[in-house]
Amino acid sequence: MTRIAFIACCLALAACADSGARDFAEGDTLYSPFANMSRGQCGNADWREKGRIEGARGAPREIIRSYYDFCAKHGEAPDEALFYRGYDEGVAQRGG
Repeated sequence: MTRIAFIACCLALAACADSGARDFAEGDTLYSPFANMSRGQCGNADWREKGRIEGARGAPREIIRSYYDFCAKHGEAPDEALFYRGYDEGVAQRGG
């Protein structure tokens, strides 16, 4: 990793720490499960699709805790049943 990439990564992590979000390193890129979410979207999110994406990319099942942390800050919670249904579909799609 170059020095510039390292600094950019540190700045991204610091910004996410301030927002309560957790990011995950994938190769040389930084992945945030909240990249497409903003305040108030937890209640309207397609939790099955979010779960499918996480399962397909190989995220640990426990990633839902990050969604709980993020949504709790906005007085909401993810739909765990839909998330895990999608997660299992994503894992099967990945071949795992």
